[in-house]
Amino acid sequence: MTGTLITSEVDFDANTARTAVGAANRKGVVNVMAELGGAGCVTPDILRRTERGLRRILHALGMLPGYVADGAQGTRAVTYSSGNHALGVARAAQILGSSAMIVMPSDAPDAIPVPCGGGGLTAAKALVMAEAHPATQVHTAEPALFDDTRRCLEAGKRLPDPTGRRAICDAIMTPTSGKMTFAINRDLLTGGVTATDAEVRDAMRFACEHFKIVTEPGAVVGLAAILNGQVPIAGRTVVTVVTGGNIDAARFATLLEDSE
Repeated sequence: MTGTLITSEVDFDANTARTAVGAANRKGVVNVMAELGGAGCVTPDILRRTERGLRRILHALGMLPGYVADGAQGTRAVTYSSGNHALGVARAAQILGSSAMIVMPSDAPDAIPVPCGGGGLTAAKALVMAEAHPATQVHTAEPALFDDTRRCLEAGKRLPDPTGRRAICDAIMTPTSGKMTFAINRDLLTGGVTATDAEVRDAMRFACEHFKIVTEPGAVVGLAAILNGQVPIAGRTVVTVVTGGNIDAARFATLLEDSE
């Protein structure tokens, strides 16, 4: 491929990402996307830092041979994370010849149900917890009609989801587990939990009323599995991951009305 397409959005949704990827493929260029977050938190300084970081990554990958690094190479990165971000920072530091310190919480949870589609986020959580706190149980959390990873774990091999089904958790409705991620999850996960559409809607309402956050359906499957009792919390520290809020106001309101 020749050339590079860099796109930045305040808050990517799935359609925007697919459009950008499709355009890049048609033009034969590499597409690098940066999601910056919303709620008025994007400043000119953040935009400058994002552009500088993207250029460093492209330079490290050999795609900007004329770029002159600004002296950050060789410095040390420090980040607080227990998942994908930590792995990404560590890999970037390795590419750039730098070092990275990943700060993990000292009071590790007893269990973590993670919303799961192809299994990448779950695998990242499982790898980190296996190293930092092996006693923590990591579960996949999936829609009841799209529980391929849970069934794959029980069968010990990758299985497809039945065709013709639909669920409101469209962001994690994958045909089957990823080949690479399943190899990790098969060895490290405790098991899988599920939630119905009705339980997911209740979890969206719970998150809105108690945490004041707007979530897409697939983002709260872990929370739904806690609320429906599949992940016991009595006498335990349980953490879940709320993975996104890519939903418009009308759709969000409709789903909350349906949960009443």
